[in-house]
Amino acid sequence: MHVGHLRSPIIGDTLARLLEYSNVEVLRRNHVGDWGTQLGMLIEYIFENFPAVMITIEYLEVHPMASQKKYDNDPDFKKKAQRGAVLLQNGDPVYVEAWARISLQENTPISDKGIRRNLVGIAIFRPISDDSRMVGI
Repeated sequence: MHVGHLRSPIIGDTLARLLEYSNVEVLRRNHVGDWGTQLGMLIEYIFENFPAVMITIEYLEVHPMASQKKYDNDPDFKKKAQRGAVLLQNGDPVYVEAWARISLQENTPISDKGIRRNLVGIAIFRPISDDSRMVGI
């Protein structure tokens, strides 16, 4: 994630707070599509190089660049990263737990600023999209 991911949640949170202040019931939803190859690369890089490390914000600032470099130069790692992204998208518990560790570390500073939200993975939308396809939407 980067600062660009914060714009729509901040605008949405502001609008939600205004509506709540006006006694309107608000369902807060924000989708940040972070379950693609980039996250697969980072998770695989963590698994290979630092399996026991507690992930910190500083760690996340440095290692995505290293994982991208490895992805670009190592065909085997590229396949593993792509496979890791698919496993994450399909709800593999090991990959979901790694994603949760990364997401919670990354999003804690946002929560500390008072932005309220429930954090769920993109897989929660899979049944909705599957149902939509079944009825032709």
